[in-house]
Amino acid sequence: MGAFTITPLVQSFCTALLCTLWQGLLIWGFLHITLRALQGITAHTRYLLSCSALALITLWFADTWITQYNSLQSVTVYVTNMGHTSHAVVAHQVGATAPNTANTPLAGIVPYIAGYAPVIVLLYITGLMVMLLRFALHYRQLRTMRFVGVATPPPHIADMLTQAQYAMGIYRKVTLLLSSKVNVPVMMGAIRPVILLPVATISQLSPQQLEAVI
Repeated sequence: MGAFTITPLVQSFCTALLCTLWQGLLIWGFLHITLRALQGITAHTRYLLSCSALALITLWFADTWITQYNSLQSVTVYVTNMGHTSHAVVAHQVGATAPNTANTPLAGIVPYIAGYAPVIVLLYITGLMVMLLRFALHYRQLRTMRFVGVATPPPHIADMLTQAQYAMGIYRKVTLLLSSKVNVPVMMGAIRPVILLPVATISQLSPQQLEAVI
């Protein structure tokens, strides 16, 4: 028979992860209803609402984690392995019950998965590392597209971009570059937006078509 200890940090993190499932679904539902009701709003407003929803999910997750951790500080959970089963045993309990999920939709589920908290956290961290690796690879590809094989467009094309920005009320700086690495126009960057146009665009499109693309 083996035994290991589930610390309050791990147990509270696992509980917060599970609660994030219904919290994120609830926020997504409100966001979906709001966007459907306000179909006439601008793309910028829709973007701000989406970012606000993501920030709210993150803050709610952090609040849940802190709340659960505070309720578990005086509780130590030992998981004992007996054959093919695992049993969670709460010990050293001083005026606290764990975890504090009585008012959540997962109140009947969390107590039964206490013994699997380390596995859940490990799977989450593994998935997070995979996503971060993918993000790093994609970011490197974008950096390559941004700085390799690019050239400054002729002045008349740059003027088209300036006129388009003025017509659409966009006053932040947008960089326009010609690229030999792309076959179709590409827009990248949220903080410092960059438009990449294929080099062949200059010779194959008329000024009116080029203006429409920009």
